[in-house]
Amino acid sequence: MHEHFSRGAVCAVLSLALAGCTTSSSQMAKAPHKVPKSALCRSFVETKDDTLRYNIQVELVRRGIQPAACDKMVQDQNNAAAALVAVAVIGTAVAVCANNNCGGGSGYGYAWDQFQHPNAYGLMWACRSRYNGQFAENYHCNGLPVNDHTWPGWAL
Repeated sequence: MHEHFSRGAVCAVLSLALAGCTTSSSQMAKAPHKVPKSALCRSFVETKDDTLRYNIQVELVRRGIQPAACDKMVQDQNNAAAALVAVAVIGTAVAVCANNNCGGGSGYGYAWDQFQHPNAYGLMWACRSRYNGQFAENYHCNGLPVNDHTWPGWAL
């Protein structure tokens, strides 16, 4: 089973996650003291609503937070989120490659191959070099998954 995430899907998830770190005018009117510092700062930096921005600034100052510090906090949050996405993308790529024998390092090695031998009855397995496709001693494939993903459809 392979799951692939497009860049767009990753960006959408990241955008939704960061959007959850903002506040609204109604939240500020109801209980400004309950709004987390990160949400206050992100809203302060990103809002186009001057009234909301003023109310956030008042709440930041009430808490002893310099509004100028919000720019760095938001940038740090964005950098952390980007790093998390990069780790997830790299992890997904590694998992996909591990399941599809797309290599790494030298990109060679050995893999099992199943095929119909012309002089034998039924299917048989043999170890092949991924470098040149030539048959190799079976001990080279010991411990490798027995599947036919490297050379599907190849024959002797």
